[in-house]
Amino acid sequence: MELALAASMAQLNADKSIGKIAIGGPSSGADPSTRTYSAIASQQVLTQAVISQEFLEFYDPSHRDEAKEAREKLLRKECTMIQHPTVKVYEQQFKILVRKAVDMPATDQIAWFLHGLSPTLKHLCIVDHTGKDWRSLPDLIDFALGAELRHQAQTDNDSL
Repeated sequence: MELALAASMAQLNADKSIGKIAIGGPSSGADPSTRTYSAIASQQVLTQAVISQEFLEFYDPSHRDEAKEAREKLLRKECTMIQHPTVKVYEQQFKILVRKAVDMPATDQIAWFLHGLSPTLKHLCIVDHTGKDWRSLPDLIDFALGAELRHQAQTDNDSL
């Protein structure tokens, strides 16, 4: 992909008729790996400015949108109970992050919240009290807060 971008940049610099270079759609026979950028997907005329903009949006963190950055933080496990030791603190940080990903479905929010819980709490909270999958993030959070208190009480009881 990077080689294709470099080759396109070299051709653009060598070709004085930049405005005539266009990328075709799926039926054009073009290599699918070169159609990952939005300019290519929308079949815009490929100019040096378009390539530069696409490159910056893909690689430069200052050009990324908040929703994409929030998802990447979840993927990199930057918002878990490892960084935030209590469910309450984790919940607050998780909600700040998820607010940035406004288009994230509730089911994904639930899955990511569960994924970030400590192993013990994840085991206790994997399903609701009826044994079914969670349908509400606030209900899951309430349950996790209670599970944390019950687990802490049990741990304290065992140590006596």
